[in-house]
Amino acid sequence: MANETEESKEIDRKDELNLLAVTWKTTIEVQQHFNEISMKIKTAFVTVVLALFAAQGFLFDKKSSIELFGATVPLTIVLPIFGMIGAYLFYFVDRFWYHRLLVGSVNHALQIEKHYPEFPMLRLTSAIGDASPIEAKGCLTRILGKIFVSDYRLARDGKLHSDAKMELFYKPIIALFGLMFVLALGVAFLPHHQSNTPPPAATTTSQPTTSPSATSIP
Repeated sequence: MANETEESKEIDRKDELNLLAVTWKTTIEVQQHFNEISMKIKTAFVTVVLALFAAQGFLFDKKSSIELFGATVPLTIVLPIFGMIGAYLFYFVDRFWYHRLLVGSVNHALQIEKHYPEFPMLRLTSAIGDASPIEAKGCLTRILGKIFVSDYRLARDGKLHSDAKMELFYKPIIALFGLMFVLALGVAFLPHHQSNTPPPAATTTSQPTTSPSATSIP
């Protein structure tokens, strides 16, 4: 009877390990899936941003405009607005959509690692999490971090975690489109300085006066 109990426990243990292997593999694949989606979003974002910058230069050179509510509006003003809206949508989908799903799969993997501490080979997620944060080095990085990063961990340990990295990736571009909008407004609507120097007076050439010819007396 004791042997049967030990055999049944051994079988249960094998089933548990098989289930663990499948679960851990699936969890890692889910992490890879959401990470790939996030990278594709960032790649598309960079492509769109470069295209909008090129279009802004083209529109500024051509001085294109549209009629809007009876007013002539330069397209150099309209395009940065679409740029800000589009950049924020990319940021929202990436950070508050797929990144949250990635965080959920990461937390699930951490629970597996915590439940089976006797298997150090399962600690892939923990190893990636430990290596992910980077120290905010450089004057420019620190300045941009203070302006755009809201992640409290940057102020706590001076390191950029995944949320802070995402903020540094998107928010400066949104601000740059805002700057482009302000500059376009200035170019389009601020009065241009005109020279007050009067135009040079037209020079008149004096015709030589000729004395009337003397009439001859017959």
